[in-house]
Amino acid sequence: EAEQAIFEVVAAVLWIGNIRFSDSEAGCTLDGATSEQALKRVVALLKLQGGEEGDAAAQLLTLFTESKVRDKVRTLVAGKAGAQRDALSRTLYVALFDEIVRIVNGGLSDQGKVSHSTAPCIGILDIFGFENMPENSFEQLCINYANERLFQFFLQQVVIQEQEELRHQGIDFRPVEITDNSGVIQLFEQDRGILQTLNTLTVDRLRWVTVDGHDSKADESFCSAVERLTAGKAELDYQVGQKR
Repeated sequence: EAEQAIFEVVAAVLWIGNIRFSDSEAGCTLDGATSEQALKRVVALLKLQGGEEGDAAAQLLTLFTESKVRDKVRTLVAGKAGAQRDALSRTLYVALFDEIVRIVNGGLSDQGKVSHSTAPCIGILDIFGFENMPENSFEQLCINYANERLFQFFLQQVVIQEQEELRHQGIDFRPVEITDNSGVIQLFEQDRGILQTLNTLTVDRLRWVTVDGHDSKADESFCSAVERLTAGKAELDYQVGQKR
């Protein structure tokens, strides 16, 4: 039963992504029969009940297309309704993940006979993965930066400290050679580094936008700044000249 409920929530999250909106004179509405079907599937999978206020599908649609602030209801445009839809998907996914972790930890604690503070548990570290696209977004930059930080933490806590402990105990072992990535992290975090430079250029971009909306000057300035940061650093030479 619990497994079936998990599958239903996962399916609901996927179906939510199929709901599309369009703007009309009457306000934001569902974009065609496909979106209507997707909305009904979500209601069925989540077993939503309409209650006294009406149909569950209509209430869910209202959640997407309307915003209430200080007792005032405002109809959202299609783009904002899509953001509301995505927010619901993320909320469901996070709640589902937390519930799965709770179930697993509950099973490890011998059906609740041992308190969670002393019971064994499973910890999950989700590493995004390094990627280099033909064109990389700010999101990809943040992902790779987070990975560099995680990699550094892993090296320090698992490899370096473990090898120091083996040496301290006089245990013979084959040393593991590691690649120090502190230079890459420093590029991001140092004064006038990548993050600070990007923030400055983002603030200034409004003064540089051309008539057609292309931020060519901001792009060129950022690329030049990154090349200056990496100049003369042999361990980072492989990055210079590659499209990032």
